[in-house]
Order: sequence, then structure tokens, then C-alpha cells
Amino acid sequence: MLRVSSSTIRAAAGGLLCAIAGVVAAEQPAHSAAPAASVQLIKDARALAALKSMSERLASARSLTVRTDNTVPMLGPNLQWISLVGTARVALERPNGLFIARAGDQTPMEIYYDGKTLTLHEPVERLYAEVSAPATVDATLTEVFGPALAGFPYLALLMSDPFAALTTDLGGALYVGHSMIDGVKTEHLALRSPGVDWEIWIGAEDRLPRLVQAKYLDLGKAPAITTRFHDWSLGPQIPAATFRLEKAAGAKQIDYVRAGAPVAASPKAGK
Repeated sequence: MLRVSSSTIRAAAGGLLCAIAGVVAAEQPAHSAAPAASVQLIKDARALAALKSMSERLASARSLTVRTDNTVPMLGPNLQWISLVGTARVALERPNGLFIARAGDQTPMEIYYDGKTLTLHEPVERLYAEVSAPATVDATLTEVFGPALAGFPYLALLMSDPFAALTTDLGGALYVGHSMIDGVKTEHLALRSPGVDWEIWIGAEDRLPRLVQAKYLDLGKAPAITTRFHDWSLGPQIPAATFRLEKAAGAKQIDYVRAGAPVAASPKAGK
């Protein structure tokens, strides 16, 4: 099996986690945040009800597709925070089909899962990594990627029970109110999970996620990661070939490396 640079392997192995929000944290040590004032956490029943309604809408879909726009903070070589922008396309067919394609400022990445094999593909250099995977999307996300899943709350939207995934170890849930996102009236929630403060804006009528922002507390002064959701389609027919990589001539296989949380990559690897 071909060996390539560690930064390339990390970029490939972290591809699923980066694909929706494009998350990259620089390898330079994070600046320690000042001790935070004591926060009184509450769980507002309105926030939990909105989250439950959204989760039930997503869980009821046998298949779905969605497109995202992402803004991701990253430490530059001078330790100044800069923003990377990108997009992702997602196709999900329960219980055992998943495709994610990332594009934009970061290394392009494609993720294929067909109920047997998880394949990560970097199309520019034609590198791919494969690993045997469990029989469902849920098990693949939790068992193959393990603790990395907990650091990225929007990945829970792909689970068969998003509400259970989103509320595991939930510390607080605040109902902020209504906002207009891309012309859509939404309900704005602010939540706290271990290591991350995150907000979600849910369509007031269609109950679909419109925007997620996440601030990872162990990254010190890092600005929030922003993910906007567009073009939701629930119940589309998705060809089976969508979930399998058709390898190009000359494609090179590399080792799969299990990602931790959060995913770390050097500035060079992130571009």
C-alpha cells in the first residue's frame, strides 16, 4: 500500500468530518482561553421541542440530499485567524448509503459508503483510502469515526435518530427566538455540548436546518465555524452507484488513519 506524507493522510482520514463543515484546526498550539465565568445552563422545553420536531422530519426521510456553504476559521502561518470558504454536497439513503463531496478552499474530498466499505477519495491527486465498515450509516459514523463524531454536532443530522444523537450529554438548550435566514423564518436555538457551544436555526414551517454555527471551546479564540444548508430534498431516488467510488486509472491507495476530535491539519494541508 502506497505511503504518502502524513499531512495528506490526515487530510484524507479526516475527510468525512471536514466534508460538511470543512473543519480545520491549525497544528500550532491553541491559545488558552481565559477561565470562563460560571454559566447557568438551562434546558428550555421550547428549544427541545423545536429540535425534536426537526429531528423527526429528517428521520422520516428514507433518503435525502442537501448542499452546504461553509466558512471555516484557520490559523495562518503568522498565527492570525483567516477564513476558508467551501461547499459540500450530501446524499444519504438509509440505512446504508452515504456520499459527501467537499470543494472550495480546502483539499477536495469525496466520501463513499455503500454498507460494506467506507472510501475516502482525493480527486486531484487521485488518492483513496478504504476501510471495511459496519452495515449502517449510524454504526459507521459512531464506530469507524468514533470520538470525532461528538465534536461535530451537524453530523448528527445524518443519524437515524438525530434527536438522540444531538442531545446525548447536552448541557444546555436555550430558545433564542425567531430569525430570517435566506428569506426563511427560522427558530433560533443555542445549545451547549461537551467542548462546543453551538447554535442552530430551523425552518419554522418546514422544520429543516438552515444554519449551524459551532464554537469549539478548546480552540481558544477561534471564531465560529458556519454551515448554511440549501436545496434540501427529502425522499429522492438516488442511484446505487452514487455510494461507490469508480476508481480512475492511476488512482493510488493510501492507508486509512482513524481521525480524532477535532481534526487537525497543517495550513499547507488545509489548502
